Amino acid sequence: MQLPGGAQEEYSIFVKAAEWWCAEHPKWFKTFAFNHCYLFDELDLLPPDQMECPLECTELHRRFMDEYEEMLEDFIAEEGSSMEEFVAEASRMLKGNQLTLIETNEHTDFLKTLMSSVEYYYFHNLLVNAARQQRGKGKKGKGGGRKGGVKTRSMIKEEEGRAASSKK
Repeated sequence: MQLPGGAQEEYSIFVKAAEWWCAEHPKWFKTFAFNHCYLFDELDLLPPDQMECPLECTELHRRFMDEYEEMLEDFIAEEGSSMEEFVAEASRMLKGNQLTLIETNEHTDFLKTLMSSVEYYYFHNLLVNAARQQRGKGKKGKGGGRKGGVKTRSMIKEEEGRAASSKK
């Protein structure tokens, strides 16, 4: 940001990371969610104190965290900062201090991704919603078929059952 007199305002590492994420990975989380939401197709939205989930969902979250954190850590190191500095700034931002800096820009995906990497229940509920969206998009007229090759957990189980029966 240009300041009076031509000086440049130095943004925090959190704002730099949000800007970078929007420029380099604008649809990464959405793509990840829609590619894996079939695992959450039959699960419910839950509050944090009622979280019980299949092992495959927690393993997916771990994979998600690893991929996201690797990209983020690489960017932060390239900027000459540390994860500790980023986490401290993110904590201040997410508590409401200066949050308007990122709310006025298109950083929603970055915040969803960040919160999903920090807390499983954010990840869980976002993927349950992604599964619901896919289910809604997949309906054709009154037939209720699926588009785009996205399968629900029950569809996968049904196919596995048919395959096992045909081998007998």
